[in-house]
Amino acid sequence: MTTLSLAMIVRNEQGVLGRVLADAATFCNELVVIDTGSSDDTVAIARAAGARVETFIWVDDFSAARNASFAACTSERILWLDADDRLPPEVQHGLADLKVDTLDDSLDGIYLPYRYHYSEDGRCTWEFPRERLLRRAADLTWQGPVHEVLSLPDPARAASRTDVWVEHRPVPEARALKGDRNLRILERAVNEGDRSLRTLFYFGNELRAPFA
Repeated sequence: MTTLSLAMIVRNEQGVLGRVLADAATFCNELVVIDTGSSDDTVAIARAAGARVETFIWVDDFSAARNASFAACTSERILWLDADDRLPPEVQHGLADLKVDTLDDSLDGIYLPYRYHYSEDGRCTWEFPRERLLRRAADLTWQGPVHEVLSLPDPARAASRTDVWVEHRPVPEARALKGDRNLRILERAVNEGDRSLRTLFYFGNELRAPFA
């Protein structure tokens, strides 16, 4: 059976962290939480859930923090999640099964649907695929200071599954806590010479609809 680490980066997530760690603990062999400067009970909650907590000095770069979280993992595979994500019971069971029958060295990564937005009556109104189950030995690297992405260069070594997924379930105060963080990071990246299409797209999007 393949071993699986959860990799997370967090900061001041005491309101939601415990629930996602409880979800992941049902099938993960290791819970790795990288704290980027919490001033609340985030670290205590993570340790109480059985996670190994390491500190990362925040440098306005989500990819740098994600790469640190991957480097701290020791299992054969890595599943990354955010603190406001959830894995319902049927998904937990499905991911446990994946460890047995699907995760082998022939695949560097598996894409899973990210159910990102829900209507008031609970229907998912927007989902998109994200790279989720990564082979640690592939040494894949996150890129981009905000809205970071991890590319799987060989399509033959990637697969997609739709029978398991990740749900984005933020609390109402999350947007206020984020403030203008993304805009500040992107503005700094552009001013320092980053003219990649990805960075310019997200920078323009933040200028059009700040704090969205």
